[in-house]
Amino acid sequence: MNAIKKSLLSFFLFKIDISKKNIFLKEGGWILLSQAVTFFGTLLLIKVLTSKLSPSIYGELTLGLTVSSLINNIISGGINNGIARFYAIANDKNDLKGYFGDSLKLQCYVSTFIISFGSVLIGIIFLLGYTKWLLLLTASLLLSLLSGLNSTFNGIQFAARQRAVLAFNNILESCLKILLSVCFILFFGSNAANVVFGYAVSSFIVIISQLFFLGKAIPIKKGFKGNGDWIKKIWMFSWPFSTWGLFAWFQQVSDRWILSGFGKIEDVGNYSVLFQIGYSPIILASSMFMSFLSPILFQRLGDATNKNKITNLKKITIKFTWLCLGLTIFCFTLSFILHKFIFKILLDVEYQKFSYLLPWMVLAGGFMAAHSILGSRISSLLKTKELALQQIFMFLIAVGLNFLGVITGGLNGIVASLVLFSFIYFLWMYFFSNSLIKKELLNS
Repeated sequence: MNAIKKSLLSFFLFKIDISKKNIFLKEGGWILLSQAVTFFGTLLLIKVLTSKLSPSIYGELTLGLTVSSLINNIISGGINNGIARFYAIANDKNDLKGYFGDSLKLQCYVSTFIISFGSVLIGIIFLLGYTKWLLLLTASLLLSLLSGLNSTFNGIQFAARQRAVLAFNNILESCLKILLSVCFILFFGSNAANVVFGYAVSSFIVIISQLFFLGKAIPIKKGFKGNGDWIKKIWMFSWPFSTWGLFAWFQQVSDRWILSGFGKIEDVGNYSVLFQIGYSPIILASSMFMSFLSPILFQRLGDATNKNKITNLKKITIKFTWLCLGLTIFCFTLSFILHKFIFKILLDVEYQKFSYLLPWMVLAGGFMAAHSILGSRISSLLKTKELALQQIFMFLIAVGLNFLGVITGGLNGIVASLVLFSFIYFLWMYFFSNSLIKKELLNS
């Protein structure tokens, strides 16, 4: 029996010390709990919102949230990736004080930019006469500021492997989103802006929780003061994420905006529901695996100069990729059989007529999840600069496919374009990451 356990752990965790298995299992348990609550919380949130909002208002909500995703993709997301990646390196160098001080400075720069950008954007929208969207835009900008801060704290505790704190805050946020969005709808009316304000207040409360736990969870005494050394390192790692973040955002939201431009706002609402029920859950499941795996990879790989460690990186990521694809096939088959039943349980009758597209959204999500697992190789090897131009090219392909899909097939066409792009994206990352690992092995 012990031999079997050891073999299984070796398969998934590539030559770990068997004495540490309880640590990994405990961390995995916290991640599983957090992601499970987030998953079911998301489904419950969708059910509640679709019962309170019509497809057209749900479409407006989706479009409004694209502003928040723009800021997070271009500004907050890149910096947060860098902050998370360099925690292990700073810890190895016994310079967590400098690391935290510089991370705080970077976050202050980001917050200042978001406030300035938001003020200018609100002014432009007002001058152009689109006053209908001002309240929703304001709510989305507030959400982007608060969720960016929250993501920074999450990234630090993620890198420090503080699983219990992460789980608690994720569960807290999931519950607050449901509670506060419903409260804002009941007290202030059924519109998209009120839902986003509910999300923003949820993020603010979670930030308070983050600040409370951060001092206890991270081994820093007597405060911290940055010396500027980590700012440059984090920025050099992060800027490629910010560079392709604009194109990634355009790719991610182009389907919704193209649908609203060439179709009806109701199509955006129906597509968003399909995306959240079919595409997002399998992405969430892969995130659960990567939340467990990435900090381990970062710690074990260090500065990515050891040949044996690079080989182990290749082995573990390909094992998780095959596991992800197997789960994708299973979920595709299950949703193909049960799509009507799933929509009947989760959604109001207004949203149920497009249930037949659910399995194809699941398939697209599976290919994208497999891509993300393979993409962790790039971050682990500190080679994000290698991705910039190629990522931009891939995102432009996605936008082109979205235009083609909407023009030729409307909602059906946009789903088909998402499946096709996700498959192409997965294949590209497979061959690209393999070639990069091969190059690193030759140079190490």
